[in-house]
Amino acid sequence: MKKLITAMLLSIALTPTTYGAPTPFKINQKTGFITYGSCHMESCSWAKSVSTTIIQNTPNQAILDVKILGGNSPDVSNAAKKISWAKKPHKITLTCSYQHPSISIGGQLDVLPLNSFGVPRVLESSANLYFAYCHSFNGDISDGIKKFGYNVQPE
Repeated sequence: MKKLITAMLLSIALTPTTYGAPTPFKINQKTGFITYGSCHMESCSWAKSVSTTIIQNTPNQAILDVKILGGNSPDVSNAAKKISWAKKPHKITLTCSYQHPSISIGGQLDVLPLNSFGVPRVLESSANLYFAYCHSFNGDISDGIKKFGYNVQPE
């Protein structure tokens, strides 16, 4: 009996941590909404939704083609009044997945390591776009990771 309990506890201890059961994707297809990207030095990045096309949607994965207008502002405070928007939209492709979440922008593929350690600063804008489109969630990245149960390790 002691060996069985020890084996069970060892099995539980070696099981990867998750932050709740996976939630089905809630794809955001609204147009005109603005997503915060990230700030670096004295500049912040933004994205405004132009269109969203669902290419594939299964319980385990959704693939989206999204057109956004990129923008930047000098800081986050009063940003809505100070965002300078690009003239033309550009396309991004999102793969909504609990195992391999990713975003492709201009031929560059970023697999997002969404886990309790947080997202590297260089991927903050991508992670914010991912949560905005795949989960209709516009909040802190670490809150999104916990809320939707992500535990994706870097590849």
